[in-house]
Amino acid sequence: MQVIFQLKPLPFENVDQHHRNIHSIPEIGSRHTYIRLHHFDVRIVLSELRSTFYILRGRQAIKKVIHKGLPCKLFKAKCGKQIEAHLPSERVVPSAPFTITGIDFAGPINIRCLKPRDTAYIPLFTCATTRALHIELVSDLTTDKFLLTLLRFVGRRGLPNNLHGQRYHLSCSK
Repeated sequence: MQVIFQLKPLPFENVDQHHRNIHSIPEIGSRHTYIRLHHFDVRIVLSELRSTFYILRGRQAIKKVIHKGLPCKLFKAKCGKQIEAHLPSERVVPSAPFTITGIDFAGPINIRCLKPRDTAYIPLFTCATTRALHIELVSDLTTDKFLLTLLRFVGRRGLPNNLHGQRYHLSCSK
């Protein structure tokens, strides 16, 4: 912004009497609008500023306020670094599918079959090396139903060397 005004003759020489550049007014206005709008994007702050007055090179002025002048959390935040652990040797060594298997249950889920409402559970057998998935449907969580499901899994996929669950670890030897 430029302000043109007349000064009365002063006793000093070399005084610029015609044009005074006021750089702080656009910066103050854009900083105030940026904070008032809760750190929105450049185009939103610019449209809000243009509703009241026009700033020459307004986009540059707002970017200067956002990136240099104001410590904005959105633009200067550092991303967190994930510390990754090493994979277990069972996951890295190539082996046949389902030799190392994890088991978990999903459910209960509501199904409609013969009764108006019935519940069922889904046992999930997961291969540790290939991440393959074997899914079945079980009517309840009794030990007998689990053993029948495990026998069906072994009949289809073969006997796993290791079987991992949430609360147990079972090593099978052939």
